[in-house]
Amino acid sequence: DRCSRPLSLLEQVKRSLKPGGFAVLALVWPFSPYVEFSANGDHQPDESLPIDGTSFEEQAVSFIGNVLRPMGFRVLGWTRAPYLCEGDLERTFYHLNDIIVALSVPENQ
Repeated sequence: DRCSRPLSLLEQVKRSLKPGGFAVLALVWPFSPYVEFSANGDHQPDESLPIDGTSFEEQAVSFIGNVLRPMGFRVLGWTRAPYLCEGDLERTFYHLNDIIVALSVPENQ
């Protein structure tokens, strides 16, 4: 959610995987892209991930079905884990959720 070109990054991950290799990906939920230093200064990414839904489950299904599988990733498994991040003037820290996904690429790709 803090990457300006997440689709390009995922493509690089896919290309770097050797046959039989896997990658572990973590993404904070609720998904809300914000790029600290964007090219045009609007804090929006150059590439958008087509993630729909409002609940953790809806966004997880959307991420896997709309992003990972169409890109050619095989989802080996996923889980939900706590995500703690730096706070602000109102709160010391924030507690969110992470989706952690184990991925591979089929050998025939």
